[in-house]
Amino acid sequence: MIKEALRLIGTNHVLSSHKYDHHYQVHFHKLKQISLDIGGKVMYDMLSYYDRNVQLATISNSMGTILTFSDSQYFLTSGTPSIVVAFVRKYLLEDSCQHFFKIMFQCSDQTSRNHAGKLASKAIVRLFKLYADCIPTSRESVDTVKDVFQVLSTFMGLQMTILHDDDCRRSWARLECFFDMLNEITTSCLTAAQCMLEWSDVIADLVDFMLGNKSPRAQQQKSDPTQKARTAMGGTVAPPFQPLYTLVAFLVRMTHTNTMDLESRLPTHVNFPDPVSKHEALKLYPLSDEAWLMLTKTDFLDKVLFDAKFEQRKEFAEALAHLSYGNLSFSRKICKKLLKGISYCTNEDVERHLPIVSQLLKIKDQFQVHRLEYLLGFGFTMHAEAADGSIR
Repeated sequence: MIKEALRLIGTNHVLSSHKYDHHYQVHFHKLKQISLDIGGKVMYDMLSYYDRNVQLATISNSMGTILTFSDSQYFLTSGTPSIVVAFVRKYLLEDSCQHFFKIMFQCSDQTSRNHAGKLASKAIVRLFKLYADCIPTSRESVDTVKDVFQVLSTFMGLQMTILHDDDCRRSWARLECFFDMLNEITTSCLTAAQCMLEWSDVIADLVDFMLGNKSPRAQQQKSDPTQKARTAMGGTVAPPFQPLYTLVAFLVRMTHTNTMDLESRLPTHVNFPDPVSKHEALKLYPLSDEAWLMLTKTDFLDKVLFDAKFEQRKEFAEALAHLSYGNLSFSRKICKKLLKGISYCTNEDVERHLPIVSQLLKIKDQFQVHRLEYLLGFGFTMHAEAADGSIR
């Protein structure tokens, strides 16, 4: 009954609310609030612990629709409290996400973990887009808009902090849905990605988590007797880091390395063709020295390059090309790894390395000829050079 009621509200009433007079909108506001309250209770407190939970998909989709059409920039800036903020505070932040983490890390049913993560993702993405749509001056002066930012920073801060927890590492086999949630939230809009880059050195933090005991941070901790050794992740089966590979590649392409002109953007930079709001603007984010070290001086690249389960090769290929721009030594290192990987591949497996080869050869900088030589073996290719030394 609850499933059908939420479906009806999500597909009919919410979508037709614009047809009613303005004075009637208060009733739709209350309807959405009650629907999210009931749906959150059913999702997080009942069906996530029940083996017969096929209704989760329908309920999650209906609540996603209600969340999408809840609140607006006008209501927030006029001082109306956000329905989505109230939902996130009640079902996620009231206990600092401990109940949510219990589902995501300990629940043995992937369906429950998947839909619990998707619902949280939809709520947080909605808040990021609402915040992006608000006038910059209102973000400092209107309490309801500041509440949105406070909820976003608190929730995302808890997600990044839990990666350092041993309970999280011990649950490595069940973390794929959690990683998918982080990826969906961060890549949802320009504002979400920028906030993640501004709140912490998120690239270094994510790579540090994936490297485990082989991370430079872990090596430094070994010299401190008060620090416990990190819980090892993986074994005969590798941890499901594929969504994090995609997320790291996306964030890398938001930054500028030391060899780039800080005033220009490259083709490999992330492009948002349809910004959520006219108030969104591109900003400059230099890649930190620690993130560069984590990415290029560890075995992180080997993890990604030789992970047969990782299918989002195009995104990671663009990130490698991004890091290789204007950097001959790193270009040489990547080309060696690629040629080594290809030499050990079967004919069927060679294809997964080709997107990276293609992106590396397309880099327009002073070392383009060198990459041609490294990858194709043409030491004296005939070519026409542009003024910057790249091949026309």
